[in-house]
Amino acid sequence: MPSLDLQGIAPLITVVVISIIYTAVKIRYLSKIEIPIRHTNTQIEIKFGDIFKEDGFRVIAVNEFFDSEIGLPVSTNSLHGIFLSRCFGGHSHAFDQIIDEELKDSPGENITRPQGKERKYAIGTTATISVNNDRYLCFALTKTEIDTCKAYADIPTLWQALIGLWQKARISLGGSALVLPLVGSGLSGINIPTRELLDLVVLSVITESKRRQITTCIRIILTPDRYEEVELKEIKRHWR
Repeated sequence: MPSLDLQGIAPLITVVVISIIYTAVKIRYLSKIEIPIRHTNTQIEIKFGDIFKEDGFRVIAVNEFFDSEIGLPVSTNSLHGIFLSRCFGGHSHAFDQIIDEELKDSPGENITRPQGKERKYAIGTTATISVNNDRYLCFALTKTEIDTCKAYADIPTLWQALIGLWQKARISLGGSALVLPLVGSGLSGINIPTRELLDLVVLSVITESKRRQITTCIRIILTPDRYEEVELKEIKRHWR
């Protein structure tokens, strides 16, 4: 900044102190870590960012009906709702056609509902969706209250859903990275702290990768609003 006159010892000390503080803060709060899974060639990456800007198969959690109507069935604030708005312009017909074709051989049952789709699938059911050059895996994470359309899940449901996701990923990825958000942290109602939820997802990845490889890179994307809740440096030390 040539317009500033930084001559003399006092301005120099000020600049040095500010630089040290800034560097300490950046070191204290990492924005990305890598966790190799022992005895496998799989690596977990955890980073802050935007899932829609990441390369690879992006994971979107949906309810057991794979609802597509923005509003009461699918909240505009959920990642599912954002996905439908960004990739399908909020129009459900194209999404429904893909889901019907993808899941035509998947077991399900028809449930009469006052609003929303009526074909119900098992938790963990996963569909592959291509939108232009982007690829997604939509998996059933939450159960749904019939009268209110409210989505909900608990820890056993999350674990079961993740197993279904990993099984589909093994078939679909072909070596590509798998990119997922912190599933269960949104409107699903799994009311546990961010750090514990992240550890649960990491544990599921490690357990299934040791049983049988999913892919070589699994990337968990955290939203910036969780920056103060998650210390990546501590997570890396815990899982090393």
